[in-house]
Amino acid sequence: MKRTRRIMVVAGIVALALTMVVSGAWAAPEPPGGGYYTGQTVQNIGTNSTDIDVVFYDAANPATTYTKSYPVPAGASTTFISGDLGVPSNFKGSGEVRSLEPIRAIVNVTNRPQSSYGISGGTAAAQYGGTTAEDASQSLSFPLVKNDFNGKTSAFYVQNAGDAATTFSATFLMASTLTGTPSPYPYNSPTLQPGQMIVIGAADASVPAGWIGSLSIQSAGQKLAGTILEFETLTAPGKILQGTGGFTDSTVSTKLLFPVVKKQLYGRSTGLQVQNVSGAPANVTMTYYGGGFDCPSGMSYAEPARLLQPKQSTTFLESAVLPSNCLASAVVTSDSGNLAAIVNEAFVPCTGGCVQRATIYSAFSGPNATTKLVAPVYKEDFGSKRSGLSIQNTSMSDTTATVVFKVGASTYTYNNLPVPANSSALLLDMNNASVYPVANWSGGVVLPDNSLAAVTVTAGQPIIGIVNEAPTGGLVQDNINYETFNVTP
Repeated sequence: MKRTRRIMVVAGIVALALTMVVSGAWAAPEPPGGGYYTGQTVQNIGTNSTDIDVVFYDAANPATTYTKSYPVPAGASTTFISGDLGVPSNFKGSGEVRSLEPIRAIVNVTNRPQSSYGISGGTAAAQYGGTTAEDASQSLSFPLVKNDFNGKTSAFYVQNAGDAATTFSATFLMASTLTGTPSPYPYNSPTLQPGQMIVIGAADASVPAGWIGSLSIQSAGQKLAGTILEFETLTAPGKILQGTGGFTDSTVSTKLLFPVVKKQLYGRSTGLQVQNVSGAPANVTMTYYGGGFDCPSGMSYAEPARLLQPKQSTTFLESAVLPSNCLASAVVTSDSGNLAAIVNEAFVPCTGGCVQRATIYSAFSGPNATTKLVAPVYKEDFGSKRSGLSIQNTSMSDTTATVVFKVGASTYTYNNLPVPANSSALLLDMNNASVYPVANWSGGVVLPDNSLAAVTVTAGQPIIGIVNEAPTGGLVQDNINYETFNVTP
């Protein structure tokens, strides 16, 4: 029987240039200061070793491609820098990965100096997940758009994930304040060839500076994949970068889950941006569940319902129903249409010598939660970086999880991790035997220091997860995070 090669598309930048022109004048936003490059990590989540075939497409001329293949053992991952494929230093484009085994991918974008990459003084970094061919769709939704709003701007990287040329139409629904009545601003793309991407922003649709809102995109016939990068508008070199994928048809839902919500927890708060992606008005209700500190486990806090018009978004920031010093999770539901939502986390405010670090992640579709998830990148003090993996049990029953770390050809398994009902377990400092008892390990007594691992988690109840990564040992860089991938057990 002939085996079909699995496809994953990676919409977004492979290496940012300071300027770019695509078939005429455009006003696409770019993080200022230059020096951006990417590292791609691809995990083989199948049962057999496989080769992954990588192709990068030049954004300006998609006929110009760069290719390379990598062997990846089952359960393991491989990482490559964009320059490893021989792209020029000013290259900007998109990527596609093919394999005979199922795969998942994470893209890390940064301008931090490393070897011949980056720029002096750059500390910006972001991560986002690749989009599988099955998850790509003709419509994309982005709950949050900023056009120099409070000094932040959003750039959107939209890739043709189909097999024929296409165009797309976009509508920015924008207002001058968080609570203002939004107005539509349309944009129509040029033709995109298969694999090609384009960068757009609210300025392309003549949205006034200082406005905020949402974005909806509809293809003329081919599937799309998309990514948002949010950056400080004037800071050069870049200090902060936030990234996550756009919502496709398979990731929107009437119920969305947020594993990590904070209100003034060590000075950090999260803003939750929820978009009604349907064509009719919908009432949305946000409910928070205590996860620790002054929001005890078992407590719940409900927001009054809000009415959202089609494609409109709303912001939940430092909710009045939550106490300060709060760690929680949240669930948002709609009484009719599907929703998309993201979480923005930062120091609020950042004053008195504070160094801002910001992250962003997409909410999870409730129906898409499974008993198995994978995380292609987990660092145990690898390259002066440490990861934390938050695993949320989305059910009403307690469960335990088995966590498999694959480091090259070696496997380290942590057994019987308790994950309480409707709560989270945090995996952090897996080299510490006093926190993670030796009796629970197989394949080793702890996860070795200086490990770069691919992770697979299985549990008795549906779970979702977030991986956060922070610098250690005096390294100066923005925090980054990404959503784990739910897969069929």
